[in-house]
Amino acid sequence: SGDYTLQFTPVCRTAADVGSDLATYCSDWLDAHTSVAAGVGLTATLLWRDEECDPLLFEVQFQAEMLFYVDDAFTVLAESDTLYQVGEDRIFVEVDTAFPSDTYDVFDTQLLNVWICTFDPLNGPTLPIEAGELSGGCFSSSIDGYASDADFGVDNVYAYHIFDSQSTVSVPDVIAFDLVGHPTALDVDKDKLRFSFVVPEQVARDTLYIHAQIEVSLTGA
Repeated sequence: SGDYTLQFTPVCRTAADVGSDLATYCSDWLDAHTSVAAGVGLTATLLWRDEECDPLLFEVQFQAEMLFYVDDAFTVLAESDTLYQVGEDRIFVEVDTAFPSDTYDVFDTQLLNVWICTFDPLNGPTLPIEAGELSGGCFSSSIDGYASDADFGVDNVYAYHIFDSQSTVSVPDVIAFDLVGHPTALDVDKDKLRFSFVVPEQVARDTLYIHAQIEVSLTGA
Protein backbone atom coordinates (compact mmCIF):
# COMPACT_ATOMS: atom_id res chain seq x y z
CA SER A 1 0.00 0.00 0.00
CA GLY A 2 1.11 3.60 -0.62
CA ASP A 3 1.38 6.36 -3.22
CA TYR A 4 2.56 5.33 -6.67
CA THR A 5 3.54 7.55 -9.68
CA LEU A 6 3.30 6.31 -13.27
CA GLN A 7 5.40 8.20 -15.85
CA PHE A 8 4.25 8.62 -19.47
CA THR A 9 5.89 10.34 -22.49
CA PRO A 10 3.18 11.74 -24.84
CA VAL A 11 3.49 11.24 -28.61
CA CYS A 12 1.25 12.31 -31.46
CA ARG A 13 -0.60 9.89 -33.66
CA THR A 14 0.54 9.76 -37.25
CA ALA A 15 -1.07 11.60 -40.14
CA ALA A 16 -2.08 8.22 -41.54
CA ASP A 17 -4.19 7.62 -38.44
CA VAL A 18 -5.76 11.03 -37.83
CA GLY A 19 -5.04 13.12 -40.93
CA SER A 20 -2.34 15.71 -41.55
CA ASP A 21 -4.20 18.63 -39.92
CA LEU A 22 -4.61 16.93 -36.54
CA ALA A 23 -1.13 15.43 -36.65
CA THR A 24 0.37 18.88 -37.33
CA TYR A 25 -1.76 20.49 -34.59
CA CYS A 26 -0.60 17.89 -32.04
CA SER A 27 3.04 18.30 -32.99
CA ASP A 28 2.84 22.10 -32.75
CA TRP A 29 1.07 21.85 -29.37
CA LEU A 30 3.78 19.63 -27.91
CA ASP A 31 6.47 21.95 -29.24
CA ALA A 32 4.75 24.82 -27.43
CA HIS A 33 4.40 22.87 -24.18
CA THR A 34 7.84 21.45 -23.60
CA SER A 35 7.14 20.47 -19.96
CA VAL A 36 4.35 18.16 -21.13
CA ALA A 37 6.41 16.81 -24.00
CA ALA A 38 9.16 15.87 -21.55
CA GLY A 39 6.80 13.52 -19.69
CA VAL A 40 3.59 13.31 -17.67
CA GLY A 41 3.37 11.80 -14.22
CA LEU A 42 0.13 10.37 -12.75
CA THR A 43 0.05 9.76 -8.99
CA ALA A 44 -2.43 7.43 -7.27
CA THR A 45 -2.89 6.05 -3.76
CA LEU A 46 -3.22 2.26 -3.88
CA LEU A 47 -4.36 -0.02 -1.10
CA TRP A 48 -3.21 -3.65 -1.30
CA ARG A 49 -5.35 -6.24 0.40
CA ASP A 50 -3.91 -9.65 1.24
CA GLU A 51 -6.75 -12.05 0.47
CA GLU A 52 -4.61 -15.07 1.40
CA CYS A 53 -4.41 -13.95 5.05
CA ASP A 54 -8.13 -13.27 5.38
CA PRO A 55 -9.44 -14.46 8.79
CA LEU A 56 -11.85 -16.85 7.07
CA LEU A 57 -10.57 -18.37 3.83
CA PHE A 58 -12.85 -21.38 4.00
CA GLU A 59 -15.31 -23.09 6.28
CA VAL A 60 -15.49 -26.83 6.80
CA GLN A 61 -17.69 -28.99 9.00
CA PHE A 62 -15.67 -30.42 11.88
CA GLN A 63 -16.82 -33.79 13.19
CA ALA A 64 -16.31 -35.33 16.61
CA GLU A 65 -17.81 -38.27 18.43
CA MET A 66 -17.77 -38.78 22.19
CA LEU A 67 -17.86 -42.41 23.32
CA PHE A 68 -18.31 -43.77 26.85
CA TYR A 69 -16.73 -46.94 28.24
CA VAL A 70 -17.10 -48.90 31.46
CA ASP A 71 -13.50 -50.14 31.68
CA ASP A 72 -10.07 -48.49 31.84
CA ALA A 73 -8.94 -50.43 28.76
CA PHE A 74 -11.61 -48.62 26.74
CA THR A 75 -12.86 -51.86 25.22
CA VAL A 76 -16.46 -52.16 26.52
CA LEU A 77 -18.84 -49.42 25.46
CA ALA A 78 -21.37 -48.22 28.01
CA GLU A 79 -25.01 -48.95 27.22
CA SER A 80 -27.46 -46.06 26.82
CA ASP A 81 -29.10 -47.04 30.13
CA THR A 82 -25.84 -47.49 32.10
CA LEU A 83 -26.12 -46.04 35.62
CA TYR A 84 -23.18 -44.58 37.53
CA GLN A 85 -23.01 -44.33 41.31
CA VAL A 86 -22.11 -40.75 42.27
CA GLY A 87 -18.89 -40.44 44.24
CA GLU A 88 -17.83 -43.98 43.32
CA ASP A 89 -18.11 -44.97 39.67
CA ARG A 90 -15.66 -43.74 37.08
CA ILE A 91 -16.70 -42.62 33.58
CA PHE A 92 -14.24 -43.42 30.79
CA VAL A 93 -14.53 -41.03 27.84
CA GLU A 94 -13.01 -41.06 24.35
CA VAL A 95 -13.39 -38.18 21.88
CA ASP A 96 -12.72 -39.07 18.24
CA THR A 97 -12.19 -36.08 15.92
CA ALA A 98 -12.32 -36.04 12.12
CA PHE A 99 -12.39 -33.75 9.08
CA PRO A 100 -13.82 -34.55 5.61
CA SER A 101 -11.35 -36.71 3.67
CA ASP A 102 -10.81 -34.16 0.89
CA THR A 103 -9.79 -31.29 3.21
CA TYR A 104 -7.35 -31.84 6.08
CA ASP A 105 -6.11 -34.65 8.30
CA VAL A 106 -5.91 -34.33 12.07
CA PHE A 107 -2.21 -34.09 12.96
CA ASP A 108 -2.67 -33.83 16.72
CA THR A 109 -5.25 -33.05 19.39
CA GLN A 110 -4.97 -31.53 22.86
CA LEU A 111 -7.59 -31.46 25.59
CA LEU A 112 -8.00 -27.88 26.87
CA ASN A 113 -11.03 -27.94 29.17
CA VAL A 114 -13.77 -30.24 30.40
CA TRP A 115 -16.99 -29.21 32.12
CA ILE A 116 -19.86 -31.36 33.36
CA CYS A 117 -23.37 -30.10 34.00
CA THR A 118 -27.04 -31.04 34.31
CA PHE A 119 -30.32 -29.79 32.88
CA ASP A 120 -34.03 -30.06 33.49
CA PRO A 121 -35.13 -33.16 31.50
CA LEU A 122 -37.74 -31.00 29.73
CA ASN A 123 -35.28 -28.25 28.78
CA GLY A 124 -31.96 -29.64 27.55
CA PRO A 125 -28.79 -27.94 26.27
CA THR A 126 -28.52 -25.74 23.20
CA LEU A 127 -26.78 -27.44 20.28
CA PRO A 128 -24.63 -27.16 18.28
CA ILE A 129 -21.87 -25.28 20.06
CA GLU A 130 -20.67 -22.26 18.04
CA ALA A 131 -17.04 -22.33 16.90
CA GLY A 132 -14.65 -19.88 18.52
CA GLU A 133 -16.76 -19.08 21.56
CA LEU A 134 -18.16 -20.73 24.67
CA SER A 135 -21.83 -21.30 23.91
CA GLY A 136 -24.24 -24.17 23.92
CA GLY A 137 -23.65 -27.34 25.90
CA CYS A 138 -22.70 -26.51 29.49
CA PHE A 139 -22.90 -22.80 28.54
CA SER A 140 -26.59 -22.94 27.63
CA SER A 141 -28.91 -20.62 29.53
CA SER A 142 -31.11 -23.61 30.39
CA ILE A 143 -28.40 -25.13 32.61
CA ASP A 144 -29.34 -26.00 36.19
CA GLY A 145 -28.79 -22.99 38.46
CA TYR A 146 -28.50 -20.44 35.63
CA ALA A 147 -29.21 -16.86 36.66
CA SER A 148 -27.15 -14.46 34.53
CA ASP A 149 -24.82 -14.43 31.52
CA ALA A 150 -22.40 -12.45 33.67
CA ASP A 151 -21.31 -15.70 35.30
CA PHE A 152 -20.62 -17.46 32.00
CA GLY A 153 -17.09 -17.84 30.65
CA VAL A 154 -14.22 -20.19 31.32
CA ASP A 155 -15.14 -20.14 35.03
CA ASN A 156 -18.79 -21.04 34.49
CA VAL A 157 -20.25 -21.19 38.02
CA TYR A 158 -23.17 -23.40 36.96
CA ALA A 159 -21.02 -26.28 35.67
CA TYR A 160 -18.26 -28.31 37.25
CA HIS A 161 -14.98 -27.31 35.59
CA ILE A 162 -13.24 -30.64 36.05
CA PHE A 163 -10.19 -30.14 33.80
CA ASP A 164 -8.12 -27.15 32.70
CA SER A 165 -4.88 -27.70 30.77
CA GLN A 166 -3.50 -24.35 32.00
CA SER A 167 -4.24 -24.53 35.73
CA THR A 168 -5.62 -26.61 38.57
CA VAL A 169 -9.40 -26.64 38.78
CA SER A 170 -11.39 -26.51 42.00
CA VAL A 171 -12.56 -30.11 42.24
CA PRO A 172 -9.67 -32.41 41.17
CA ASP A 173 -9.74 -34.38 44.42
CA VAL A 174 -13.49 -34.89 44.22
CA ILE A 175 -13.67 -36.25 40.70
CA ALA A 176 -10.15 -37.79 40.47
CA PHE A 177 -9.71 -36.65 36.88
CA ASP A 178 -7.30 -38.72 34.80
CA LEU A 179 -6.07 -37.51 31.40
CA VAL A 180 -5.16 -40.69 29.53
CA GLY A 181 -4.29 -38.90 26.27
CA HIS A 182 -4.04 -40.68 22.92
CA PRO A 183 -4.83 -44.42 22.79
CA THR A 184 -1.31 -45.12 21.41
CA ALA A 185 1.74 -43.16 20.23
CA LEU A 186 0.90 -43.97 16.61
CA ASP A 187 -0.02 -41.11 14.27
CA VAL A 188 -3.34 -42.79 13.41
CA ASP A 189 -4.44 -42.31 17.03
CA LYS A 190 -3.52 -38.62 17.32
CA ASP A 191 -7.13 -37.73 16.45
CA LYS A 192 -8.43 -39.43 19.62
CA LEU A 193 -8.29 -38.29 23.24
CA ARG A 194 -9.18 -40.26 26.35
CA PHE A 195 -9.90 -39.19 29.91
CA SER A 196 -11.85 -40.42 32.91
CA PHE A 197 -13.33 -39.06 36.13
CA VAL A 198 -15.51 -40.03 39.07
CA VAL A 199 -19.05 -38.64 39.04
CA PRO A 200 -19.25 -35.91 41.72
CA GLU A 201 -21.53 -36.65 44.67
CA GLN A 202 -23.25 -33.29 44.16
CA VAL A 203 -24.83 -34.46 40.88
CA ALA A 204 -28.55 -35.02 41.50
CA ARG A 205 -29.90 -35.56 37.98
CA ASP A 206 -30.13 -38.91 36.19
CA THR A 207 -28.39 -37.50 33.10
CA LEU A 208 -24.95 -35.89 33.19
CA TYR A 209 -23.66 -33.79 30.27
CA ILE A 210 -19.95 -33.60 29.39
CA HIS A 211 -18.62 -30.55 27.52
CA ALA A 212 -15.06 -30.89 26.18
CA GLN A 213 -12.93 -28.19 24.51
CA ILE A 214 -10.24 -29.61 22.24
CA GLU A 215 -7.48 -27.94 20.20
CA VAL A 216 -6.95 -29.63 16.84
CA SER A 217 -3.78 -29.33 14.74
CA LEU A 218 -4.25 -30.03 11.03
CA THR A 219 -2.08 -31.16 8.13
CA GLY A 220 -2.80 -31.34 4.41
CA ALA A 221 -4.79 -34.39 3.32
